[in-house]
Amino acid sequence: MTKFILFLHILSAVGMGFYLIFPLLTVRISSLGKQTQEGFVQALQTANRIGQLFLIVQLLTGGYLIGKLKDSYGLGAPWMISVIVLFVLAGAVTGMLGGPLKRIVKNLQAGQAVEPDVAKTKTFSILVSVILILLVILMVYPEIFK
Repeated sequence: MTKFILFLHILSAVGMGFYLIFPLLTVRISSLGKQTQEGFVQALQTANRIGQLFLIVQLLTGGYLIGKLKDSYGLGAPWMISVIVLFVLAGAVTGMLGGPLKRIVKNLQAGQAVEPDVAKTKTFSILVSVILILLVILMVYPEIFK
């Protein structure tokens, strides 16, 4: 069972890797035509939703793995607290990322300006990328807190 959970954990980590290129994709929003922008942003919305689902799978499978393997790897409380805080932050930022994406689509349909929401999207996507990189570092090097 542990191997299957580990497989799910790694698979969802790969799926969340999309957030590493998310900032590069948000830069393209402004350079596209109006109709193309709408479809592109809707695709980003869908990708964000899928990423949030992967984040939930990560949290659940990671909790199971910590319970089963913490003695084998010597994972301490500071490491666990750091990982949990980063996961909560990732969830919050990806949730906040959804708002500007929805407003961009709504404003494009209404013919209004989208620049403020594009800027927020860029900021949130950079934040979630940094959080994801920090999580990967903590997963690969859990001895940082020893």
